[in-house]
Amino acid sequence: MDPTTDDVAELRRQLEATRLEASREKTRASSYAAQIEELKRQNLTAHRSVEQEEEALTNNLMKKLEKVNSEKREMLMRVEQEEEFLTNSLQKRLDRVMREKLELEAQVAREHTQLDKASGDLERRLEALSSERERLSAEKVELGLVSCLLSPAKSRTSEHYDIDGLACTATWTTIYILADRGPQR
Repeated sequence: MDPTTDDVAELRRQLEATRLEASREKTRASSYAAQIEELKRQNLTAHRSVEQEEEALTNNLMKKLEKVNSEKREMLMRVEQEEEFLTNSLQKRLDRVMREKLELEAQVAREHTQLDKASGDLERRLEALSSERERLSAEKVELGLVSCLLSPAKSRTSEHYDIDGLACTATWTTIYILADRGPQR
């Protein structure tokens, strides 16, 4: 079987159609390859952009975290200093109050001692004054009796006497007894 010209022409036409088809496929493949390359480039660019954004965000967050930690350390130092200041000032106040308390206790003790001494002095003076009063009353009674004896309120026979503004009737024995007892109140 010999290939005939028609068959050859048909085969050539098919070959040409296949070449044309292959050429179209080649063009389409190169178009796809270019699109793939463009997509890869875009993907790489997007990936780099995302990495840069992540790095920028991470750096920003790290700076903020460092700032917050720095502020936290400063605040802790200020709180510690404030606590120390308050502790020192309260300790000073407590020391001052304790000194004042000791001074007041000492002053109270001194005043108590002075009051005890003054009270003792007053008691001694009162006793002395009381003794003096008793002595003076007894003397007054004696003087009053002598005065009564010398100037009776009425006649001598009735034996009425004026002692301390009181009229009295007495015998010589009663007068001496009254004089020995002291004032009668």
